[in-house]
Amino acid sequence: MLARLVSDTWHMDPTKPVFIDRNGSTFDLVLDYLPYGSITLPITVSMKIFLRDMDFYGIVHDEGTVKTTREAWAVQVSNSRNRLKDLKEERTHLELVNDIDLLANDCAGQYLLGNDRVQVSYYPETNGPDKATEEKLVNAARSQSQEKYGEIFQCSFSKWDYFWLRTPRNITPNLLVLL
Repeated sequence: MLARLVSDTWHMDPTKPVFIDRNGSTFDLVLDYLPYGSITLPITVSMKIFLRDMDFYGIVHDEGTVKTTREAWAVQVSNSRNRLKDLKEERTHLELVNDIDLLANDCAGQYLLGNDRVQVSYYPETNGPDKATEEKLVNAARSQSQEKYGEIFQCSFSKWDYFWLRTPRNITPNLLVLL
């Protein structure tokens, strides 16, 4: 490789400075390739020119050991998208855990206030119960005496759209949550 690298002038007079007969920036990349056996070329360097210089120096490379920044960028974008998807799934899971904790805290609070039972009705529809059902629930709760039933709580959760909590008193001695 070194014999092909330097000019004929150096061979004739070894006291003169060495002149490398190739592009210096490409040669730097060739030198970077040698210890690792792979390289990712910057966007400013053509793969065709780099491979031509590798051939000039007699360096044989395996397929896939020389990559361009574009290829590396595509892999990085793909990895970023996969990471973003994983983070969204983790966020959804954490929101669900948070919502369950909020519900558990509210139920525990009602229990500590003396409400022995907490009934939870879950409406999985996107907009909660329809207006007619919502009115029936509100009217039914209002028609109950305050001594027998606690207040109705409407809680909006990020993944569980609407919960109606009715807390009748003195029904059972332990906390019961019905989903």
